[in-house]
Amino acid sequence: MFGLFVLVGVTTHPEAALAQAQDDCPLPPGVTPPPDPTVTAQDVESGSATLGEFALAVRAQFKSRGSETVSAEQLAYAGCRLRLEGGPMRSGSTFIVTLTPDGRVYLHAKDMSLSAGSLKPAIYAGILSALGVPPSVLAALQSSDPEASRPARSRLREILRAEPHGSFDLTRAVPGASGYAAAYVSVNTEQPLVLLAGFDLDASHLRVEDIDYGNPAITARQVVDRETLKEFVTEALRFLGRTLSGARTTAESRAAFAKARLALRDPNGPWRHGSVYLYVLDRTSNIILVHGAFPDRYELRPLVPTVRDVVTGKLVLPQVLEAASSSPEGGFVEYYFDDPSDDTDSADIPKLGYAREFTRVTTASDGSEIRTRLVIGSGVYLRAPETTALHQNTVIKSVLPQMMRAMTASTVDAVSSRIQQATSGAPTARDLSLAGASTLPAALLANRQALESGTLDPGQLLEGSSFVLALDTPGTGQRRNLTFWGSGDYRKFSGGNPQAMTYDGNVTSANLGIDGKLGPNTLAGVLLARATGKANYTDSNARPGELTSTVTSFNPYVNWQASDGINLWATVGIGSGEVEVEDSSGTHASDLSWRMAAAGVNGPLVASDQLISGGTTNLRVKGETAFTRAGLAGSESIESMTLNASRHRLMLEGSHVQDLASGATFTPLIEIGLRSDGGDGETGTSVEAGGGLRYENLANGLTIETRARTLLAHSGDYEEWGVSASIRLDPGARGRGRWFSVSSDVGATAGAAERLWAAHDAPGLVPEDGFDASRSLRAEAGWGLPAFGGRFTGTPNAGVGLDGDGAREARVGWRLTPAAKAAPDVDVSLD
Repeated sequence: MFGLFVLVGVTTHPEAALAQAQDDCPLPPGVTPPPDPTVTAQDVESGSATLGEFALAVRAQFKSRGSETVSAEQLAYAGCRLRLEGGPMRSGSTFIVTLTPDGRVYLHAKDMSLSAGSLKPAIYAGILSALGVPPSVLAALQSSDPEASRPARSRLREILRAEPHGSFDLTRAVPGASGYAAAYVSVNTEQPLVLLAGFDLDASHLRVEDIDYGNPAITARQVVDRETLKEFVTEALRFLGRTLSGARTTAESRAAFAKARLALRDPNGPWRHGSVYLYVLDRTSNIILVHGAFPDRYELRPLVPTVRDVVTGKLVLPQVLEAASSSPEGGFVEYYFDDPSDDTDSADIPKLGYAREFTRVTTASDGSEIRTRLVIGSGVYLRAPETTALHQNTVIKSVLPQMMRAMTASTVDAVSSRIQQATSGAPTARDLSLAGASTLPAALLANRQALESGTLDPGQLLEGSSFVLALDTPGTGQRRNLTFWGSGDYRKFSGGNPQAMTYDGNVTSANLGIDGKLGPNTLAGVLLARATGKANYTDSNARPGELTSTVTSFNPYVNWQASDGINLWATVGIGSGEVEVEDSSGTHASDLSWRMAAAGVNGPLVASDQLISGGTTNLRVKGETAFTRAGLAGSESIESMTLNASRHRLMLEGSHVQDLASGATFTPLIEIGLRSDGGDGETGTSVEAGGGLRYENLANGLTIETRARTLLAHSGDYEEWGVSASIRLDPGARGRGRWFSVSSDVGATAGAAERLWAAHDAPGLVPEDGFDASRSLRAEAGWGLPAFGGRFTGTPNAGVGLDGDGAREARVGWRLTPAAKAAPDVDVSLD
């Protein structure tokens, strides 16, 4: 009846179970207690009875219908009585072991950890010989030829059905291998079993087996949070289901389940690691049927709730059972209890448990249906050393690749921006920018709000900061155009999902470089980069932490500019740094090595009035690819690992300006963008396309334009599109005369290719709130009139706006602008 099995949860150590095993066996509801055997184990120990008399008395009780088990409750109760030290069937060295016909231990009253194991063939052959099995049958049983072994197994079952019995003594060859054997036929299953008494069977008597563990998607070693814990238990259920699905007979079911129990218990297998393992609990009697870590202490013993949460004082076992029945998929339970495997921890250590109740339906020999309520579960100490180490490594593997992409992007953007500046044709001049402003006061003024609220990150001041300094001295004849330059960068990244881990962080970079001309079309230089990344994360158990990394790298680069203006550039980087994880368990760090390679192209592919007559065709390309590899040396809790991150971007923009007879132009537009983040961590690929038509008449100032864009492909099921249209009439010279504009948008209308290029990471391509096909309408009109003696243009104007969410706006205003083109840029508006 062990085919009833269940899988179950995890407790902790023997000293830290959800409940304690009772010293006696409480009677489950509806179960009639069988009488004691006529000869007890105490009788044998006292010398008033022999082993043979005891074995035959127990066999007689097993054969009686009143004591034969027909349900999991009866099985558990009978097994409990059989194992009870000081009970009628176990005392000192006198106890019962039962074997299936294939020589596998079915039940071991003294040490249940040996149950499911298979006796060595020589020992089992000696026992069968004592029961009268002929040598020819014993030899055929060991044959690898199915044509010989199959009839031998049938002959063996036939002999055992006759219920022979006798003593055996194999101690000359096998120490401790002696006792009394008695075969009997189970009343319920009608299958023969072999009962042994007085044989102190231990692990040395069992043969080494090849264990089939299945191929679980997640193992006990990988359980660190809610998601992995639930998946671990689910995988175990699937494993047991597959193991038992092929069993056609009771004997096959017993053999299959025995092998599954071996797999679940093996400390070197995937189903057990440290304080994470599986157990099976009968819901009615609270008797454990299978325990992955401590079968001898808990299997076939009832549990009573005695262990309490050290923080709340509540009993733990009722909480687990309540969680198991809380929904069809079970539920989680959290409590605090000392981890006996860690001498350095405290009692207020959080433990996460997952339990699930389900019903196992089997068929009895009479064809009746047997329904058994079972519970399956598992648990993990959230601060156990193994869990902490695995958790920190999971954080690194999830977050660090995103940080690596941000660091690489900062370096690559600095190099490509410098190359674009150096090859623009503009003369090199001294230039300084601080946070996008030309002076420190201007930079502080631009960040006034953040300064006043105290939310300004000093690293943000690096964003948009740069300087350029020409090193060649005029009049010296130097022609290398040496330039010393620098830039700063600040970029944010985020990702993850609430079921596993969410994170958000930033990377601050400082770059110093020097370059010069190696020829009329070749620029070469070197960049020294220092990048610091910081990310705050929260796992599925609401445990916060922080990952930081600092990398210093040396990056030589080179650019070649073709005669048509296309730039081809490449850079490599080598560096080192450190990664650090800080959480409630402390701070753990590892050294880091850094390797990077990147290349790019930027410029016009086509600029010709010959391809299509009557106009000019333009096609521009901008693309880059970057690969980064970080190697972690490892430390006490951080494993040695290699992480890879890549980013590939491509943008194509095409247009054809068609000249019309009226003097106006008609321009079809097309743009395609591709973005792919690969390697470790969160990855994704997106392809967007956009197009449009524009009519422009400079003579009367009329412009009509329509655009459309769509997300052609994206990793996942996200979709996005947008359509826009506008008509605009510009005023005449000096902004005077009538003008108006009307525009309408539906969906996402931001530039397709440029949006893919500018996104800092793959998750940033998908808005947190998803796609909303919103609508909007904007209209504005005005009339420019001379003002203040004609030196200015005054423009009364009005506008309205409608949004799809019902928002409306209307305004009336007056704008004053200088009329002369060379006048200072002054714009005064009153709305």
